Amino acid sequence: MDGSGYIGSLTAVNASVKTFTVFSLMVRVDAAKTAFSGGAGFDNLAEGQKFEISGYFDGRQIVATRLERQDDLDDEFELRGTVADYDGATISLTLQNGVNAGPFSVTPAAGLLIPDTPAGLLVEAKLRQQSGDLILVGLEAEDEEETADGARMSIRGMLSDDSRDGLLINGVPFFINDQTAYEPASLQAGLMAGLQIKAEGYMQGGVLVAQMLVIADGDIRIAARIIEVDQSGGKNGTLTVDAGDARSLVVRTDNSSQFADGSTADLDGDATFDLAELSMVDFVEIRAFQNDAAELVATHIKRQDSEQDIRLEAPLESYTSDVSVTLLGMPFMVGSNTLYELNDVATDALNFFGALNIGDMVRIMGVEPNGTVGKMSLQAVSTGPGAGPVPDTTPDSGPATGLTGINVSFKLDPRLTRTHYLGDRWVSPPLYTRIQEPGRPLTVEVRTQGLAGRTPVAINPEWIAEIPGIISVTPDRGDQVLITVLSVGRTGLNVATQGVSKSLFINVRPHLETMLVEISQ
Repeated sequence: MDGSGYIGSLTAVNASVKTFTVFSLMVRVDAAKTAFSGGAGFDNLAEGQKFEISGYFDGRQIVATRLERQDDLDDEFELRGTVADYDGATISLTLQNGVNAGPFSVTPAAGLLIPDTPAGLLVEAKLRQQSGDLILVGLEAEDEEETADGARMSIRGMLSDDSRDGLLINGVPFFINDQTAYEPASLQAGLMAGLQIKAEGYMQGGVLVAQMLVIADGDIRIAARIIEVDQSGGKNGTLTVDAGDARSLVVRTDNSSQFADGSTADLDGDATFDLAELSMVDFVEIRAFQNDAAELVATHIKRQDSEQDIRLEAPLESYTSDVSVTLLGMPFMVGSNTLYELNDVATDALNFFGALNIGDMVRIMGVEPNGTVGKMSLQAVSTGPGAGPVPDTTPDSGPATGLTGINVSFKLDPRLTRTHYLGDRWVSPPLYTRIQEPGRPLTVEVRTQGLAGRTPVAINPEWIAEIPGIISVTPDRGDQVLITVLSVGRTGLNVATQGVSKSLFINVRPHLETMLVEISQ
């Protein structure tokens, strides 16, 4: 979030945290973590003061990373949101918490750097107070952040590739050097588009000089049956899902969550849904992160047709070898029938628990009636482009007899890899992003590899898009294809062969004057 406005409803949560509202958005300020400038300070915050605010949305509120004091008599404001309604004379915006702002009257002289039909476009609005009302004097799509040199900055978001300058965090270019610290240390060799990270440092010439890069806990994955839905409007509310053994997880959704419908319950054919369309028999796949209040906040939700085993992937909080692992505050017990995997290779309990480290992303698949985990998997972090899988020390049970899985990977743009890697690289992140270069088609090279038990095998899968007209796939059958983006929208992409399939979800949205594609798997 980047914008400016007057403080309203100031509340001291405790000695080091305060909250206030700006344009119906709750803003959280931390005495130790928020940077202040322009004469601002944590102790002298007061209602009616005007600030420029930078920060990120954690699912409930804006977590302010920087507050800069503005002239309280200045009658111009900035606000960021998505266009909810626009008719040429008035405009309304949907803010990150789902609240509607406006309608604001559009002045005849307003500078409008937007397409003719901007609904759903992320924009920055410039407003002016006139006779007690706010009027729109300027509007443009995703303005670049202008931050004073030397200003402390903390940014949390997804790494993306702008196909020109390398990696960005939430659209902000960043620079790393020999003094940059990484947490975990393996992150240094594993920076790639699609990762959720937090960067801390200072601004210099419009670039964030990163002093610390930390993997953000934004890749929590849940696949489970819905137990309860609490809707506060549209896509805002909470989902309660089954976590097995008479336990449940509550996941918050908001206007920034992406919804995809891969089920036959999608009667209107729009490939999406809101919370009111869900029922207690639906099975959903969720990607989420934990905010500062330890709440799960969904970034992606996909409804599926058939109920499957419960699956959960989250950072390891604690474990007792051969007994249990704790994820999201819940202990999951293992038993004599629990299966184990390291980097998709079968192993035993001794090797699995011996490879664990607190903070590792551990996946459980299936919870038996007695409460024990059916299968547990650990993906060890690569230590470089040439790193291979963790060696399997279990006895070989013989060659596999049939296809059991499909791996999908994406080729990084050479202009991206020249900054962080040597040569070309294929990656398989949970979320892959690519931004269109002006004047060029938006394409993604994708390849597949089959797995027959432990053995990689060549496959010749078929590629089927659920909704035509958004992407094309060339060829429509093969182990390596080219996806070409045709238009803005959402679609599923099914990769299938020999009775085994894998689903990709593709979201194409406007980005400045071009498009951005997100592919999740």
